[in-house]
Amino acid sequence: RNIGEAPHDKRFVLRHGRTLKDLVELAHALEHMSDEVFNHHVNAFKNDFRNWAREVFGQKELAAELEKAKTRSEMELALLKHIVKAAFS
Repeated sequence: RNIGEAPHDKRFVLRHGRTLKDLVELAHALEHMSDEVFNHHVNAFKNDFRNWAREVFGQKELAAELEKAKTRSEMELALLKHIVKAAFS
């Protein structure tokens, strides 16, 4: 099943201003994101990427994986696994 794009008013705006429309773009952004930007969105107090996956896309299972991920690469891997699984189910 296709994950789809976020509605225009629910797109994710990264700290440096780049706008993400879907989870594929988030996975790609994580690959190139600075630690400063990542730590702004994911830290001891919040996880904006987990929230976006859960609240905008309704992806509770993915959100749980993003919650467990402690690094950009772990988060990117969780997203890519989810995207591939969604593409083939």
